Amino acid sequence: MSVTFRHENNLGIVELNNPPVNAIGHAMRQGLLDAVRQAEKLHLDRVIVTGLGRAFAAGADAREFDQPAQEPHLPDVLNAIDESYVPWIAERPKSVCPR
Repeated sequence: MSVTFRHENNLGIVELNNPPVNAIGHAMRQGLLDAVRQAEKLHLDRVIVTGLGRAFAAGADAREFDQPAQEPHLPDVLNAIDESYVPWIAERPKSVCPR
């Protein structure tokens, strides 16, 4: 799956994992929407979302360009994150953010 959701205490962690560049396709959009719902159901304090590998998310999945658009659409997913009472925080992948 393209999105992994887990929680530790009141913190949700969402990892985008669609190598090589975390392209946002149907599975990722659905996974993000599911993570919003789960974070709200668990009454989390916050969610941190990050990309695994070399990119946070590089845009649309080109493999879907010649197919009919499938719900959930990206604007709907982004609105769900924006309208959620659980704050979402984006973090750059560790591989591009050396410490």
